[in-house]
Amino acid sequence: MKAKEILFFGEWIDSKEAERIGLVNKVVPGAELMDYARTWAKKLASLSAPAIGAIKSSVNLGAEMDIDKGLEFQLLEFTRLFGTKEQKHHMRAFLERGKGK
Repeated sequence: MKAKEILFFGEWIDSKEAERIGLVNKVVPGAELMDYARTWAKKLASLSAPAIGAIKSSVNLGAEMDIDKGLEFQLLEFTRLFGTKEQKHHMRAFLERGKGK
């Protein structure tokens, strides 16, 4: 993992290199940073909070588990979300879009 190499050896890298190797998601000029952050935050806030929470848990906790336990945890999260009103609403909207083709 490149991040470990950088930490182990105390290497300094610039923002463009950090973006190139995937250590950061995006590099923006300082003057644009707050606008970009607000746009990103609004987009994230518009998404399903329970789904985002499940994704976050699956990634964070799943990384600490072996593959079988991680997949089991992911399935439990999926199952927990699948019966919600929000899921049914979004599934209905998705199917309706498909009928318009």
